[in-house]
Amino acid sequence: MQKFSIDYKVIFDAASNAMAFTNCNGIIMDVNAAWVQATGIPQAQATGKTAHTLGLWADESERKACRAALLRDGYVRDFEAVFVMLSGNRTHLLSGTRVEMAHEAYVLWELHDITERRLAERKIRLQAQAIEQSPMSIMITNEQVKIEFVNESNLLYSGYSREEVLGQNPKLLSSGNTPRATYEALWNTLGQNKVWVGEFINRRKNGEIYHERATISAIRQADGAISNYVAVKQDITEQKKVEQQLNQVLTEQRAILESDLVGFVKIKNRTIVWANSAFENLLGYQPGELIGQSSRILYPSEADFLSLGDNAYPHLAAGKIYRSRIEFVRKQGSAIWLDINGAALDSQQNESLWGFIDVTERRLAELSLNLQRDRTQSYLDTMQIMMVALDQFGNITMINRAGCELLGYQEQELLGRNWFSTCLPQPEGLEQVFPVFQKILSGELAAVQRYENPVLCRDGRLRMISWYNAYIDDASGQHTGVLTSGQDITDEKQSYIALQDSNQKMKLLLQSMGEGAFGVDHSGCCTFVNDAFLAILGYECEAEVLGQHIHELIHYAHADGTPYPASECRMYAAYRNNEKVHCADEVFWHKFGVPIAVEYWASPIVINGVMTGAVATFMDITERKLAEERMKHLATCDPLTDLPNRALLEDRLRQAIIAAKREHAHVGLMFIDLDKFKPINDSYGHDVGDQVLVEAARRMQACIRASDTVARVGGDEFIVLLPEVESEADARLVAEKIRYEINQAMKLAGLELQISSSIGIALFPEHGDTELTLLKAADTAMYQAKQAGRDNVQLFGQECPG
Repeated sequence: MQKFSIDYKVIFDAASNAMAFTNCNGIIMDVNAAWVQATGIPQAQATGKTAHTLGLWADESERKACRAALLRDGYVRDFEAVFVMLSGNRTHLLSGTRVEMAHEAYVLWELHDITERRLAERKIRLQAQAIEQSPMSIMITNEQVKIEFVNESNLLYSGYSREEVLGQNPKLLSSGNTPRATYEALWNTLGQNKVWVGEFINRRKNGEIYHERATISAIRQADGAISNYVAVKQDITEQKKVEQQLNQVLTEQRAILESDLVGFVKIKNRTIVWANSAFENLLGYQPGELIGQSSRILYPSEADFLSLGDNAYPHLAAGKIYRSRIEFVRKQGSAIWLDINGAALDSQQNESLWGFIDVTERRLAELSLNLQRDRTQSYLDTMQIMMVALDQFGNITMINRAGCELLGYQEQELLGRNWFSTCLPQPEGLEQVFPVFQKILSGELAAVQRYENPVLCRDGRLRMISWYNAYIDDASGQHTGVLTSGQDITDEKQSYIALQDSNQKMKLLLQSMGEGAFGVDHSGCCTFVNDAFLAILGYECEAEVLGQHIHELIHYAHADGTPYPASECRMYAAYRNNEKVHCADEVFWHKFGVPIAVEYWASPIVINGVMTGAVATFMDITERKLAEERMKHLATCDPLTDLPNRALLEDRLRQAIIAAKREHAHVGLMFIDLDKFKPINDSYGHDVGDQVLVEAARRMQACIRASDTVARVGGDEFIVLLPEVESEADARLVAEKIRYEINQAMKLAGLELQISSSIGIALFPEHGDTELTLLKAADTAMYQAKQAGRDNVQLFGQECPG
């Protein structure tokens, strides 16, 4: 006891956060130096009093709520409250844990000051909104030119859904009318590490031709390697007149490459207040279903939830970005690994913004961590367009670097000033443009409508800007301002180059694709192939394929080897029925007779209204199918121990209860928690901790029958299901056997380690007649075992010794 007190005092006094030690009535027994410094109250004056009598609680209702939580749960964690400190009112996260010393109950309190977090949070939130709600079309691809992100404006312009474009090459939008020289200039400019600005003639999903002005730049990693391309585009169809009609409709080329989506979530007090659709899709939730939920539901265990908070929030409080790789649980119970990035948004509201990338299959080992660093700021700085946020009075609340450079001001010179009187020529700015702004804010005019007006630069120059607007809303949905993006169109004088021969252009584009592509005439004979076709299917040159009946060459049989007549081939519907065809799971046959799993698309070729054949693209999905098989396994098994996870356990428990009801039998359920595991994990690292978990799982499995189940349901938590147990004594016998085996020393990684286990037993139907009640009873019994001194077995309802 004396050594414990000495250790406690050293740790207590050295803590950087304010800490206080009270009895269960809130009377202060001791405070540390950080507490004295924060409150300005000497230790001697504080001892024997309560925080309430010292006048530290700013809000009586918060004090009562905190007290109620302590009485209800036995602890308080991350309770946000305002305290009267030496420097004034400060917002803190308050945590309190009940401890027992000398058979007396006490509470150890810790205060974490989060007041300074808020200003940084506001700016990040506004930047994120600028990207998410930007009226400009934004597209981000990886270094292989596969689309990773598009915003709502991009989808509005193109007419495609997000699912149809993600993973595709931007050539999906190509109409075939953009001159070849434009693409050559684009890649030449990007190769010189410059920003390319130019125009495309593209095609919407409904076939309508439209013109876009694009600003494209490369994002480079620290070593200079390109990791992404960012395109900011504006629909300029109305500014252009089509000089000649298209002679040929170029078949849309779609290239779908398996790619992880980026999800974003805003957290307040560890509660989800906003999540984009990518995150909802990653975790398997319906739109809006996560809003208002505690982020605890995303974690495999309470320990994981608390560990992330302990590690991440000090970073956020210091204004840093937190990065890690963690395991989440989808709605249906399967595990998903994510690379996460978190940043503080608003220190006053305890809000933070988190980005998530699914790395379950590939863990994104090949991607640099720099891809996520300051991603929001990188997107904004990459944009070569002016982005301005105005409040309801027209005052500037945000302006990006491009806007400052265009106008000739520093950011701090413009923030807070009125846009219409400062940056627009007079009297037009206040008399003509400001009334339009007011109508947009009131909803009288549409925000998405395109507007044009000149701006006045600092040096007196006038620049004509094309504007697109989006609303800035408060929590109640009221319009409180406008986010506007402007493109300088003063120097627009680019002319079109005559159309190149579309067939040659298509061939050049197809040769640059990573997907296989080929064309057939109206007889089904091959007219062209690209290099990817030859590489995937094992041919050395196109002469081996051209003129051959493509079905008889590569598509003559199903995956099981049974014949596949050409008359039944779906691909030929493209030119027989003049329709587009997509098949997600087929096989093409390699030159040497090996089936290759593919996903393919086929579209008719129509020239001057005459259908002349079809063009098809395909990709090798062998790795994807292997990954799907791996994911099926991961959906029901713990990836570390290969034990069944909670989802599989609950299914087996449900079946066992059904059988027990039918046979009037008993079912045993044991909830096992490993004692002393956390100190080992903290002292020797996660690698050693993982080995301990694997060894513990092996020992548990050795103690049960083949018909029984051991499942891992948390960090160091396991559940054993005994679907056929005769009596309480039989269940206790198995539990004691497991406890004995766990107690034996483990020789791992050159270390001799010792752990124990606390085991709670519940029986059906005595302690519960449903899965939920039985699980809860076993969990309660486990906690009874811990309260009884750990390293023991307790039956639900059994009175704890002592």
